Amino acid sequence: MAAVAVATALFFLCPPSSWASPSVEGLPSWLRESAERASTAVWSELDNKGLSHDAMADTFALVMGRIFSGYQVELIWRDSDPVLKMTAKDPSHWVVEMIYPEVPEPPISWLREDGEKVASLLGSHLSSIPYQALSWGDEALRSLVSDSLSLHLPGWKGSVVVRLKEDISVIELSVYPSPPLILATYPSIYSGTLPNLLREGLRESLIKDMVPLLGLPVPWVEKHEVQVNRWAVAALERRNTVINSNALVSLSITPGEIARVEGTVDSRRYVLRAWLSAQAGGGGRSPEFGLHLGRIVQVFPNWDWELYGEGILELEDWNLESRWGLRWAIDGPLWLGAEYVAPDNRLWYRLWLEGNVKGPYLWWRYSEDRDNQGALGYRLNQTISLELHYDDRYDDRWSIRAVGDL
Repeated sequence: MAAVAVATALFFLCPPSSWASPSVEGLPSWLRESAERASTAVWSELDNKGLSHDAMADTFALVMGRIFSGYQVELIWRDSDPVLKMTAKDPSHWVVEMIYPEVPEPPISWLREDGEKVASLLGSHLSSIPYQALSWGDEALRSLVSDSLSLHLPGWKGSVVVRLKEDISVIELSVYPSPPLILATYPSIYSGTLPNLLREGLRESLIKDMVPLLGLPVPWVEKHEVQVNRWAVAALERRNTVINSNALVSLSITPGEIARVEGTVDSRRYVLRAWLSAQAGGGGRSPEFGLHLGRIVQVFPNWDWELYGEGILELEDWNLESRWGLRWAIDGPLWLGAEYVAPDNRLWYRLWLEGNVKGPYLWWRYSEDRDNQGALGYRLNQTISLELHYDDRYDDRWSIRAVGDL
């Protein structure tokens, strides 16, 4: 026992020998490095004792045999360097049991799938190892566990307990999340067909749906980004707003301590939009309330048409203008249409170039009497836009218009 204690101390304190490099055969790569460090430290110390070659070899073999419990150790020479051939006396039958923290569905299902891969990987590495080897290879085991978790469970750490159950060696691996963790989610929902009130309801519901992600490691959620997106889309698709409007949902998550979730929900059946607008310049034009109701139809595949009615109410004089039109989606954000306007009883032709959640957009109207009205706008966020507005029916044709979606 004294020899074992001395050798263990040498393992940590002694530098490698300058004239010999002991090597180890018969061990898996993850365990071999620890064995070679220990054998090098012992060999270096014996070299400093001035022992004869035979005495040094006998002592080295004796000490190594006691340190490397669970193995039959044979010392051979190759090119004047010592080589330890190690043969397992009685390889253990290993079982790896994964222990998980309390995680709700669906992340717990993904966690178990990844955990099974970790258990399988560890089991393959341990298949030929006697359990006694962990008395000197515990650091190597911890390193192996850490590498396996980094591969299949990034962002998770593990603690290991080894126990014997009859003739089975059991490793209990308890996993727990490590920072950085997801602390909150910040969803944003954009829609060109639903009003802000309905979008806000979907956003609040998505915050609740994403609660299972809180407290999970950011790198691991990044690994499962596709599954998270699919799950979040399915959660939104169960909402009455989405079902009743036959909406198409797309989402993308950007994992982080504050995870951003950006989504688009566009109805394939209806368009409903309401807004308030006010103008600076333009001869003191009245603020307006607008309401747009549309029904989307497909006359031909991939060709969307919209039948719509639009009302514009001036909030100072309470004058109401109604518009009844048809527009056609030419290519992506580009729409062309025509509308009948009352009470003027005139026909207007209209163009829309719709923008993204943030960014520029354009619309223009041209009447049968050659009047022009239009705007080049910039959407600051999901609800507020600023427009450079033009209307040649007024003497002061140009104005700055602020539009807020309701």
